[in-house]
Amino acid sequence: MPLQFVMSKKGKRKLLSSGHLFYKEKQTDEKISWGCEDFQKFKCPARVTTVGDEIVKVGKNHNHVGDAAQVEAAKIYDSIRTSTKTTNDTPQNIISEVNLGCSKAAAHKLALIRTSTKTTNDTPQNIISEVNLGCSKAAAHKLALIQ
Repeated sequence: MPLQFVMSKKGKRKLLSSGHLFYKEKQTDEKISWGCEDFQKFKCPARVTTVGDEIVKVGKNHNHVGDAAQVEAAKIYDSIRTSTKTTNDTPQNIISEVNLGCSKAAAHKLALIRTSTKTTNDTPQNIISEVNLGCSKAAAHKLALIQ
């Protein structure tokens, strides 16, 4: 099964695996070591090593449960960021498309995101605020925490 990635606010890849997000710790010629994104929050020791499109080593287990809303919010935010870069759609059209499948928990997470990598006719904050209108309260709360 191919690996799934989303882009961070700084334009770096994050690995999605088993309901958790991982950031790139280090890279050698072939191997990439990934650490749990929640390391700071939970001192999570979970690590994953990939070679190409495969996970070849799983280190210690997570010391916390996965956050499906956080993963969904990361995917939604990544799609917003990609859409603003690749299309000439209005912010309202982009938001309408994103809102179609947004869960309440993800909307809460999205309310926490404040920045975007591209300037559009609207500010990223306005776009995200509009996204929150179509999402649930829980997802909107999570989004507000990401900001």
